[in-house]
Amino acid sequence: MITSSLEDYLEFIHNKISQDKEIKAIDIANKFNVSRPSVSEALIRLADMDLIIYEGRRGIKITPKGIKYAKKTVKKHKILT
Repeated sequence: MITSSLEDYLEFIHNKISQDKEIKAIDIANKFNVSRPSVSEALIRLADMDLIIYEGRRGIKITPKGIKYAKKTVKKHKILT
């Protein structure tokens, strides 16, 4: 099951990659004011769900499944606001 924090991370990853920007775990840690190890743990969970490909220091890529889920999350957040 994906938590709201994981959804937020996935949405942030999708937005950055959609802007043709590289993203690394430290970017997520800085954005959400959380520790780098916490982000790494979360990224491993997202990778285990096949939503991203986490390449450690080489960055993060989003899978087609992750893109689909991120888009659904964006729609959900727009409805809630």
